[in-house]
Amino acid sequence: MARFAVCVLEILLKATVIMKYKSQMRCMTRLRTGEMPLLLIARIKERNSKDFVWNRLESSIDDLKQRGVDPLYISKKSNHMETSLIVSAKSIDAFLDSLIFVLKDISGSEDISIIPLIKPIFFDVPENIGKDAIRYLISITTRPSDSLRVYEIISGFRASSDTALIYLAFACQMHCDTLTLSAFSKSDDHLSRFIQQELKSIPGIVKVSITPIEKSKRLVPYADMVGILRREIGQINVTRPIMDLSDLQ
Repeated sequence: MARFAVCVLEILLKATVIMKYKSQMRCMTRLRTGEMPLLLIARIKERNSKDFVWNRLESSIDDLKQRGVDPLYISKKSNHMETSLIVSAKSIDAFLDSLIFVLKDISGSEDISIIPLIKPIFFDVPENIGKDAIRYLISITTRPSDSLRVYEIISGFRASSDTALIYLAFACQMHCDTLTLSAFSKSDDHLSRFIQQELKSIPGIVKVSITPIEKSKRLVPYADMVGILRREIGQINVTRPIMDLSDLQ
């Protein structure tokens, strides 16, 4: 009976992701230039806040690597029972199968969304942003016809004394109108001012939502992370790409 229940859970988890693929593929086809980088985010919703999923993923790095998945970062949103894992993988299917394998007996995992990061770019982050800066995830919804133009405008942003962008990419979920922007800022007020004065002044942006990140952790040595990013993205546009404040050390 227990084995049957695990098999049913595997089928249900996979089914929730497969239904999202067709629209994702249409999005990726429109944005694709050359070989598509296979940088992927898994967002795993949980039924409790006891870090069962975080702990299992953190302890399963070798299992994931053996299955062709290179974990880069793990993070958790503040006030959300959701853990995110950024990886490089051979395919979405390979990543999904690996996640199901390592999470199949974790009762706290409720839903998995796998989101390709398309056209990712990194920003120069000044070291003086401060060790107490808060990391935020900014989701930007645009009019579909304006998405590439908005992307290009944000790509030209530079860090200020209190807010620094980390990376920008299309997050291809149901449609091609969503950009994901990661940023450090010294406070909620500083970030709100940046949103109002900089982002919301861009024509074509329909909605901006902000989520603080409670914690994050790099899962590989920094040099290995940079090597994986260069393999997937090609030329990196900054000297020192980072995803977490620890990368500045």
